[in-house]
Amino acid sequence: MDAKFFPALEKLITQTLQLVTQLQQQLQRETAVLNQFNQPETLTEIALQKRQLVEDIESNYRILGQFLTQQQLPNNQNGLLTCLRRAETNGMAIAVSLENWQQLKLVASECQALNEQNGAAIDLLSRQTQRSLDILKGKPQTTDLYGPGGAARSISSTPRTLASV
Repeated sequence: MDAKFFPALEKLITQTLQLVTQLQQQLQRETAVLNQFNQPETLTEIALQKRQLVEDIESNYRILGQFLTQQQLPNNQNGLLTCLRRAETNGMAIAVSLENWQQLKLVASECQALNEQNGAAIDLLSRQTQRSLDILKGKPQTTDLYGPGGAARSISSTPRTLASV
């Protein structure tokens, strides 16, 4: 590995770790807001911030991929580790970069889990809101039940508007 490329790689890994950590913080904030049920404006703000962070992270990963391609390495974790080993062979200290890469993978994994959890919570809130709107509009409610054979079947109740109750 050319010595001039390593500082750029090191900086890219550090910047990406910072971005992924910021994303994790936004996801944790989103979890807290979802638990309060009454802050849609805050959720919108968080969603916009998350989108920007994800775009920045993806941009860094594209740059990393280009860097690995220039080094004639595969654009994956093995390619990055090979790149770091080459740098070490050429006398460069890679301990910080390796630690940052491991931390980045860990935080990214935590982000994925938080995002899935938050997505499920948002889906549930959306379905509850839709059900409430349907009740207000007098639309028939359907409930999915499962028969003895495990087959799903829907039953509907008679529509009543809120005013008729």
